[in-house]
Amino acid sequence: MSAMDNPGAVINRLAAIEEDIAIRQNDFETAAGDLVRAKRDFDLRIARAILVAKGSSKEIREANAL
Repeated sequence: MSAMDNPGAVINRLAAIEEDIAIRQNDFETAAGDLVRAKRDFDLRIARAILVAKGSSKEIREANAL
């Protein structure tokens, strides 16, 4: 007989999982927000550099921007 055959054990395990998620959620949300902001800022810098880069094609301007 497994420990998860007991309904009380299942409920206790689910409660522990919910508590763990609640503890980690803020850190995960912060990390996700930081990633989105970093990607947005990087894309904006690349776009600005492409606008002022010299070259006859998009590929050349992108290469010069990097």
